[in-house]
Amino acid sequence: MADRRRATPRNRCLGQPPLPRPGPQPGGDPPPPPPPPTARQQLGQAEQQLLSWQAQLEETALPGREQARLQAQIHQLRTRLYSLYGEAFSAAQWDDSVPEPPLVVRAQRLGSGGMFWAAHDPECPHLAWDGHTLRPSGEMPSWYGAALLAGALRILFLRWQVGRVQLGEGGPHLRRGDWWRQTGGG
Repeated sequence: MADRRRATPRNRCLGQPPLPRPGPQPGGDPPPPPPPPTARQQLGQAEQQLLSWQAQLEETALPGREQARLQAQIHQLRTRLYSLYGEAFSAAQWDDSVPEPPLVVRAQRLGSGGMFWAAHDPECPHLAWDGHTLRPSGEMPSWYGAALLAGALRILFLRWQVGRVQLGEGGPHLRRGDWWRQTGGG
């Protein structure tokens, strides 16, 4: 006896329409092109090309004009590599970051101390900590100073496990336990 079951496409399940095909659809837009490679992705290719050209320059005896052309290409590629390095590694560096509305406070350890600044604008006044004393870099609005100080203290006490901080030159000392009781732990 012959099998009388109907063959159905594998991508149809309980009467659902077939899966869309990749590529341009009739009456629709083609899919977007892939994003351009990032600077870090381009670095590897450019470094390999530079090594290849340098090896070609050293290993083969090229006529004067060809040697000059290859040296010019190497120089252009090095210039491009420098800009790619700058783009790939110019991102801001920090060790800790905490939200302290209306700011996001970032911190970087520097030796036994550190720096604290607002993420949105690193050019604004900041706080410097030498391992004992937390000092402002200059005058700042009270709302800004309060948020920056609160974020810096949270990082110092909760993340960096500092036990005591002096607030300004000759200012009061604040201990972690006192800060915890006053703020409820940040």
